Amino acid sequence: MPESAVIVGILLLTLGRKLFWLFVGGSGFVVALYITAELMPDQSSWVFLLAAIIAGILGAWLAVSLQWVAVGVGGSLAGGYLAVALVESLNLDIGGPQWLQFVVGGIIGAVLLGALFNPALIVLSSLVGAALVADSLSLGPDSSMVVMVVAAVLGIIVQTRMFRKGEKD
Repeated sequence: MPESAVIVGILLLTLGRKLFWLFVGGSGFVVALYITAELMPDQSSWVFLLAAIIAGILGAWLAVSLQWVAVGVGGSLAGGYLAVALVESLNLDIGGPQWLQFVVGGIIGAVLLGALFNPALIVLSSLVGAALVADSLSLGPDSSMVVMVVAAVLGIIVQTRMFRKGEKD
């Protein structure tokens, strides 16, 4: 994954809830990176990056223009990515194709984000950001999981404090 994934990951960890459009755009960016790498493995990294940037911009535009559509899209993209990343990082063999894991995770993510918008947005954006950072570090499975958990917890703490502070203002 390109270095830009680390930057997007850190931004999602810290500002995913505050900047909803960033969460949706960042989720689109991540999924496009993943899909282009899977579908076109022989392409150069700039093709992956270009597809990811286009998807990210489209996601951010959706978030600003059609917020409830973006909630569903952002939740499903984040949930799908997290489901696949979790299965891979834990080396689980749950059977079935990877696209099915993505769809199931996507449905769960969309439902969670729609029903519990602020808390779900904080948790999902922190988890996606943490997964991006951990994946970008190219660590072993155990170390990667530790980094992901620690980063996710820190992201949740930072975003929750920012959200509570915003409610008091």
